[in-house]
Amino acid sequence: MNLQTRIAIYIVALTAAACYAVSPYRVGLVVGARMSPALSSGEFYVMERPSSPLRRGDVIVFQYGGQTLVKRVLGLPGDRFYVQPR
Repeated sequence: MNLQTRIAIYIVALTAAACYAVSPYRVGLVVGARMSPALSSGEFYVMERPSSPLRRGDVIVFQYGGQTLVKRVLGLPGDRFYVQPR
């Protein structure tokens, strides 16, 4: 590759990285079936950064223990849950 091509690739890569960093959206891939039937393994998702407080039923994406997890909000601060044996 010549110098002009390398510079053009570098500029495009930097522009893409900057757009990704400031974008309110993130794209990811679902691995596993725990969110089935809403999200199946192998599906892509587009996540928007929250602009309002979380509500019950919202699907959230977060990092925990080096993994990206996709979960549904069941409770909010102040809620109490009781687990009953079957």
